[in-house]
Amino acid sequence: MAAFAHLEFHRAGIGLVPAGQAAAETAIWIRQVAGSREPLRSCNCKASRNRACEHLRQLDRALAELKREGDGRAEGAAPEACWEMAFPATIWYRLARLLQEGGAQPCGEVRVSRRRADDQGAEIRVTSAAGEELARYLDPSPAQVRFLERTGKIGGDGGGFDRAGLLARLALFQLTPDERALAKMGAKTERLSWEESFWHRLAYHCVRELGRDACTFHPAIDQESGRFTLTCRRGDRLLVEVSVPRGKVRAALGLLSRELPGQQDLAIHPLPLRSIFHVTQETRFDLSEVVVRPAIAARGNGNARSAARNDAARAVDLA
Repeated sequence: MAAFAHLEFHRAGIGLVPAGQAAAETAIWIRQVAGSREPLRSCNCKASRNRACEHLRQLDRALAELKREGDGRAEGAAPEACWEMAFPATIWYRLARLLQEGGAQPCGEVRVSRRRADDQGAEIRVTSAAGEELARYLDPSPAQVRFLERTGKIGGDGGGFDRAGLLARLALFQLTPDERALAKMGAKTERLSWEESFWHRLAYHCVRELGRDACTFHPAIDQESGRFTLTCRRGDRLLVEVSVPRGKVRAALGLLSRELPGQQDLAIHPLPLRSIFHVTQETRFDLSEVVVRPAIAARGNGNARSAARNDAARAVDLA
């Protein structure tokens, strides 16, 4: 859906990113809001107070274009319904749900930094509020700017559009009665917490920009930190790298091996075990004899550990 980069989608709503307009001017269309049976068409620009503004007309034309294009949806399905059905069926959505279960990360609390990676351009490093690395955005294309806009990290220099604000406006008008009641008490539903997470926003952006099934995912382990990562690629082109929480490594590999059955490096095997010699201060060294204890070395979730022969069974459960 990168061809519709001037639109943003949330639940049953669609918002317009106007060209050359102030960041606060957003036109939205929502199929249905609580308490009404009619679609909502709204723009917050001054002209819309008295008449249908140019933003709403642009949005109407975009909706008509979406309907003509179809974007692969079932015949007769509305464009907003297409997104609601298609997004949860993607690999990115399912992977992001696992990452969210491994550690919830509200999008507003994550931090980003940009650094020059090589001649291809800059990469974006995303960390949690505690400083833990969550992801790296490696794609140097213009989609990188849209990633910053959608996560609300574009900065205040006027160099981009507040897509995060547009998505938040779409979400506000689509709160259910239960969500509004909980919000008054300072609480949120699980669905709302998920939609406001960094993982949800990352999955949303990647599906919009990278496509639904054009990418592969490749596992790796950082030898220094033990951090387990999955790198999304299109051919040899590196796009996104995510850090997988230790408790979700096996589940993530299982998910991807089912979704990408032809990719051999995602197959799950028993933990690799190798015989080693466990040497301690009690080990006896002699010119005629060396006494050592056989042990097992296991690697799981990025960390290596040795175990005595009697503990070998427990070593297998590290992952």
